Amino acid sequence: MIQNDLKQLRLSFLPVAFVSTLALFFVVDPLDQILPSSKIHLNYLEELMRLKTYSFIVIVVIVPILEEILFRGIILRDLLHKFSPFRAIAISALLFAAIHFNLAQLVTGFIGGLFLGYLFWQTKSILTCISAHMVYNAFSFFSYHFLRTNFSIESAIDNTPIYLILYLAAALTLAFSILFIYKTNYTKHINSTNL
Repeated sequence: MIQNDLKQLRLSFLPVAFVSTLALFFVVDPLDQILPSSKIHLNYLEELMRLKTYSFIVIVVIVPILEEILFRGIILRDLLHKFSPFRAIAISALLFAAIHFNLAQLVTGFIGGLFLGYLFWQTKSILTCISAHMVYNAFSFFSYHFLRTNFSIESAIDNTPIYLILYLAAALTLAFSILFIYKTNYTKHINSTNL
């Protein structure tokens, strides 16, 4: 799987994946604030975050590698052979969201799963997905440590019009990134045997 992935990896997509992942984080941030987290999840997160080096390694390195190998490298790859790309990506995203066992991450996990599934389908690269997932989790990690009071981008930006402009810019960046990936990398995935 990794050898084929190295052949498929196009370094030109890494900056696009990086920028679109940051935009995704900004776009889904309000959803994280609306949906409640369980006390168990918040306590676990608080305990984990106290061990900064350990939590960084787990959250930013280990979790993205394991989740991407499982959800995009195994589950989505198999689903793409059985279903249309839309259905396969939606199913894998739903499973990805469900595994987080947390209502607050259910919606954002599903949206993130859709994005990472789309990225995998278009690039055929698990390494691109791992990189994007690492960027997302790193941004979450550093946001937690620097925005500890509410753990939200909106609360860090006091000026609502500026926040709205930045939010709109992030949404447009995400949309154009997805379109760019589609336009520059579209291949016939449905009958592809290289997945």
